[in-house]
Amino acid sequence: MGDGTVRGNEEVYYTTSKRLADDVQEIAIKIGYGAKITKKVQKKSSIKGRKVNNMGFVYQVSILKSKNFRIGRGVEIKEVDYDGRVYCVSVPNQVIMVRRNGIPFWSGNSLLGSGLDGVVLDEYAMDAYGVAPVWKEAIRPALSDKQGWAIFISTPRGYNHFFELYDYAQSHRDEGWECWKMPTRVNPYITEKELEAARREIGEDLYSQEYEAEFKKRSGLVYKEFSRDTHVIDPIEPKNIPSRWTLEIGIDFGASHPTAAVFVMFDHVSDAAYVVDEHYESEWTTDRHISALVAKEDKWTMPLIRKRVKRIGDSQAKQTILDYASKGYYITPTLKGSDSVDEGISAVRKRLQIDPITNRPKLFVCRNCVNTIREFENYSWYGYDDSAIEVDEMMRLANKRKDAPRKIFDDAMDALRYVIQYHSPVGDQYVVKHTRRVRNPITGY
Repeated sequence: MGDGTVRGNEEVYYTTSKRLADDVQEIAIKIGYGAKITKKVQKKSSIKGRKVNNMGFVYQVSILKSKNFRIGRGVEIKEVDYDGRVYCVSVPNQVIMVRRNGIPFWSGNSLLGSGLDGVVLDEYAMDAYGVAPVWKEAIRPALSDKQGWAIFISTPRGYNHFFELYDYAQSHRDEGWECWKMPTRVNPYITEKELEAARREIGEDLYSQEYEAEFKKRSGLVYKEFSRDTHVIDPIEPKNIPSRWTLEIGIDFGASHPTAAVFVMFDHVSDAAYVVDEHYESEWTTDRHISALVAKEDKWTMPLIRKRVKRIGDSQAKQTILDYASKGYYITPTLKGSDSVDEGISAVRKRLQIDPITNRPKLFVCRNCVNTIREFENYSWYGYDDSAIEVDEMMRLANKRKDAPRKIFDDAMDALRYVIQYHSPVGDQYVVKHTRRVRNPITGY
């Protein structure tokens, strides 16, 4: 069975059985005590000169009769980056006991699966709400049971998910939505003198965002040249695409993060690039991704003379590229170098710039590519305060140690960078030749 001892307010039970230790801990907790399990390595021992053989380890169950006890001394509690799955259990009273390293905790159950009468989401423009689809996948379904309400409150933070929600409500496409803008000047307790002082101190752009609730470009954007007025165009129908245009696809692989693919048409005359479609899905199987990608390819290559599609994918996902190839979907891996990201970003920025002769850029995004547009307007560098509006080149250079794109709102941006960086103009005159050659077993090319 085991052995034990009493030390003050603590009773200690020893056993070599993991199952028995778990059972004793459960009994202690159910009768109102605290209990934790520690696996101890047994030292060599002897009794009156006789050697005692042991199992090498023993489970120690410490039973604490006090209503309050410390979970650990010197334990550092901190936030860490995590990119795996998160599981949620549902229990009727929404309180569940969990255990880690032998220490049990009472934990509040999440909202998933619970009916809600209403919810208030404060500072909804923050990135955390945009990265995790909290509203669509968790909160909105929870409101349906009781036909509940939701209020979103926030200071704008660029043209992100909060802007999209505000724009949807403002469009009056859904009578269940309303929106209001409440600038600071309507507050009777804030004087005009204070407002003017704030305007002088922080500048017109930041003042417009923080005090006037205006949507402005975020600070430190990687593609600050991007503008909806200039680069976003109406969707293009496949039947209206010239037959000599070519299709290239960039793919950035993900699991919990989306697998993002952009479908880019290149004009054979001007070499202008048009992002006509996108694929942006997470938690899908490889077969499901391939089916969706092939369906979109067939749609866009239908009017083209050159049916062959150039596909570029992240070379760091070599196993994924092999998995796709094994199913007949061949992807050319990118060539990674120390400056490959900077070079790709420069290539995209060059296309976003306005040509002084044609007065047009060489990169356009169709309005139906909502995720690509959203990432353009939120993809930013490390080392910037999100509350700031614009920064100059000297400020960017001052943050050189952190001068790299943030790993957020980057899935479609990486996919687009692959296409633009590895694109080779075809030209107006070309001949399609069919040659027999040995194919690469990884890429199929």
